[in-house]
Amino acid sequence: MDKRGKRIVFLSRCLLNQNLRFPGIATRAGAFEELVALFLRNDIGIEQLPCLETLGWGGVSRSKYFRFQSLVLRAADTWWEGPPRFLIRLWLFRFRRMCRKSARQVAHRIEDFQRTGCFPLGIVVMNDSPTCGVTRTIDLTEAARRLKRLGVGAADLENPDLETMRKILPRLITSGRGIFTDALIKETARRGLALKVVGFDPWADLGEEVERIANALHLTV
Repeated sequence: MDKRGKRIVFLSRCLLNQNLRFPGIATRAGAFEELVALFLRNDIGIEQLPCLETLGWGGVSRSKYFRFQSLVLRAADTWWEGPPRFLIRLWLFRFRRMCRKSARQVAHRIEDFQRTGCFPLGIVVMNDSPTCGVTRTIDLTEAARRLKRLGVGAADLENPDLETMRKILPRLITSGRGIFTDALIKETARRGLALKVVGFDPWADLGEEVERIANALHLTV
């Protein structure tokens, strides 16, 4: 027997590296060290979830997303918004396929850990995301209309500051699951993997968030 603790948690990558976040909404320089410390104190191993936005939206800069967004923003609430909205739905269809594939890969990793006697405690995801949110997300086909009504253009979002995004983001968030988290929950349920999925709110009081996640996963704060 070696010293492995056999308890694991899966985390959104941007919880460990805020440099991956969508432009303008990184609230930390690096990791959320208080959250990481919670798992280290409890001798829990940390596995990173893939960042589907960087994989499917043109890297850390989200260049593909901004290419579509500029077109959709100009067309929003006009008579010719139909074709751009069709294009973004087609793009999202392909992106959902990528998310389902990644969800299968993560579920396979969970099963692999279980086969070796390890116990995955749960999954902690960034909860203000169109991809990773579990109770709060952003509907990308509706977001363009909301942004246009707020007077926000594509150029405003290419290099925004944190305080601007702090005001804009709550106006875009709706209840529901992000695309990747939804695929992951469905895939783990299909395989009979009972893992708790907990959302992390980077805009809330960090101490309260860490305590809430600790309680959800039955850990010592």
